[in-house]
Amino acid sequence: MRDRDVDPKALRDKLSAIPDFKGDFSVAYSGGLDSTIVPYIMGQKTKGNIHLITLIHKYGSLFNSFALKHVRDLRRIFGPSRIKHHFADVTPYFRRITLKNFCRDRKKYGSINMWCLGCHLSLMTHMIIYNLKNQIPHIMFCSSLGGKYAVMSMPITHQKWTRIYREFGIAFHAPLLKYKIAKAEERYLMDQAGMWPGLRLRRGVHGVQPICIPGLQHSLDIFLDVHLAYDPVSVGAYISEREQLMMEIIEEELSRQGMNMGELKKRLQEWHIQNENSKASEIRPA
Repeated sequence: MRDRDVDPKALRDKLSAIPDFKGDFSVAYSGGLDSTIVPYIMGQKTKGNIHLITLIHKYGSLFNSFALKHVRDLRRIFGPSRIKHHFADVTPYFRRITLKNFCRDRKKYGSINMWCLGCHLSLMTHMIIYNLKNQIPHIMFCSSLGGKYAVMSMPITHQKWTRIYREFGIAFHAPLLKYKIAKAEERYLMDQAGMWPGLRLRRGVHGVQPICIPGLQHSLDIFLDVHLAYDPVSVGAYISEREQLMMEIIEEELSRQGMNMGELKKRLQEWHIQNENSKASEIRPA
């Protein structure tokens, strides 16, 4: 869809189809177009607080302060008390989850973009800890229609993540995919809200989010529309193999802070039982 083809009425109908829900939610937040429009849309569907978590690491994560641009915009729109933001340095988790056995896994699983997938599993580990500590029942992921081919947005990836989050009493949502909100419609909403969507270069958006040097492997997607395909069986197996290690890290970290993982999980699970309508917008991958 081109920007000039956006139908405001059709977009309003899509947004109206998203049900209201209860509770706070967290967002894997880069500050770019997708991760800004998700809290903007979903923040209007709940009275809860909005927790923005920006991933950083020590392996080429640059211009991290760029993410703050739209944090200020969202605080202007929703008020400073509702918007909570922090940078999450996942370097220690990434070393244990991904780097420790990178060469072995490269041979075992082939080319499945383990760097980006492992980085997201590290962020996921941090977000589970954060949601448990703060009893946040929802997480919003910002996969979009324009990036559905990426390893982080594959159906098998979301199926695995939905199950893992559910085990901790956290509902996983990907609203841009579920409600088929196109990039042009995202930019329309940004304009209506008085937010600069960033400097466009083909499908890429720059100047509003950190740059990950290893992530530049996606440049072919942006500049030449060359989309790499990943084997879903290998992707699923890689996530499954990492799951137990993630659980160990989560339990270790909570225990170190004097918290009991089982008790925190139980409280969130009970919250969902008491608030069944809060699951109305939960993504259900095919």
